[in-house]
Amino acid sequence: MLVDVELRLRAEQALADLKAMFAGRLAEDRERGELPASLDPQLNAAIIATYLKGLWRMALVEYERPAFERQIDAFLTALGL
Repeated sequence: MLVDVELRLRAEQALADLKAMFAGRLAEDRERGELPASLDPQLNAAIIATYLKGLWRMALVEYERPAFERQIDAFLTALGL
């Protein structure tokens, strides 16, 4: 947990905004019939955001775009997206 309260609040807001953006898009795609009606936009948005945080961390260590693209494709396929 971030000790600096202001920094933590900014990070929490940025994460909430990211999840809301993904959830909104997933909900729209579900409503258009592009995704299954059983898809939970909020849950999947949280999963994607968590994955992205890990991906960003890994990119700081070693960035290899082709490998990341394969991982992202496999990740989204596993989610049914």
